Amino acid sequence: MKSSRFILYILTTSLLFASNSCNREFEEIKETYSDGKPKVVLLYKDTQERHNIIKEIIYYPDGDKKCETHFRNGKENGRYICWDENGLLEEKGSYKDGLRDDSVYVYQDEKLVRIRIYEQGKVIKLVLFSPTGKKMESSFKNGVQYGKMYGWYETGELEFEVESWNGPCIEYHKNGKRKIVGQVKDGSDDGTWQYFNEQGTLLKELTYEKGMAVDSVLYEVGAPK
Repeated sequence: MKSSRFILYILTTSLLFASNSCNREFEEIKETYSDGKPKVVLLYKDTQERHNIIKEIIYYPDGDKKCETHFRNGKENGRYICWDENGLLEEKGSYKDGLRDDSVYVYQDEKLVRIRIYEQGKVIKLVLFSPTGKKMESSFKNGVQYGKMYGWYETGELEFEVESWNGPCIEYHKNGKRKIVGQVKDGSDDGTWQYFNEQGTLLKELTYEKGMAVDSVLYEVGAPK
């Protein structure tokens, strides 16, 4: 009976050891700086099939972390995060099968300045924030900006909407009244542009050709001057 228990103990211990040895994690210094400090370190999980990379860590020359990216099946998968040289958050997002996916948040001095939204590795929308909190948003297709671009005041009111390359452009006062109305052609101001005050009164008109003003009309209380 004691012999059977001893054999069972040996078998159980051997299986646990084998399991642990086949799933151990280890690091590889992939790249170094000239002084020998690690620059790129890969973290692997050793399985029965092969060495699987599960994380990549990039360091600054002083040894602080620069970026940390998760891997699965040999490709970037899951979250990644990057810091600036002062250790402040600089960028965070996620990968799917080696391609950036969903929202990527970009920071400057711990303030959100940009959001890039990806689909299968391609940017489909870009949202920008100014230091005062103003927001601007534009869409992309096949990596090219298209459709309308929107901007908002820091208090949330719509400030402008403009076609990125061809079409109408409208800018608004904070009270919602139109401020500027015009057209964009091949990325440049074109045709007649109208300018209004906060009460909606037409103040002037400028006529553009290929981005250059060629004529102007000034108004006062709606009457030509």
